[in-house]
Amino acid sequence: MGADGEMMQFRCLQVFGEAAEALFRAADQAGGRSGGTLRMIESHLTLHARARALEAIFVTTQVLGLDEARVHLFHRLARRGDERLIATAEQVYEHLGATEAAPSPMGEGVRARLGELHEAHACLPVPPEAGRRVVFAGH
Repeated sequence: MGADGEMMQFRCLQVFGEAAEALFRAADQAGGRSGGTLRMIESHLTLHARARALEAIFVTTQVLGLDEARVHLFHRLARRGDERLIATAEQVYEHLGATEAAPSPMGEGVRARLGELHEAHACLPVPPEAGRRVVFAGH
C-alpha cells in the first residue's frame, strides 16, 4: 500500500501473479505434473479505480489462448460488494521444462485441463482491453 493506503501497481501485479499460480497449481493437480514451470513473459496492467487497505477484493481469470507451451490469460481485479473494476492484466505465460531454460511443451494432462478452461471460456466475450498496445498521446 502507498502512504495514503492505496493499493500500488506492484501489488496489483502480485495479486494477478498469485491468481495465475493458483490456476496453474489446480491444473497441475487435476492433470498430472507438468514437469516444469510456467513463467510470465509478457504483461499489460491497466488501472481502473483505486483500492484501499482492508477492502475485500477478488480476481477472475479468463483463458484467452493456449498452445503447446504458452497460455494467454486475462485477469480482472474487482472490489467485493459493488464489484467495481479496480484493475485488469493481460498476461502470457510460457512453459519451461524441469531441466531446460528454453520453452517446452506442457505435460499433456496440464495442457488438457487448461484446454478445458479455454473451451469453457470461449463463449465469453473477449475483453475490450485484450490485445491493446500502450498508447501515449505525445507520440
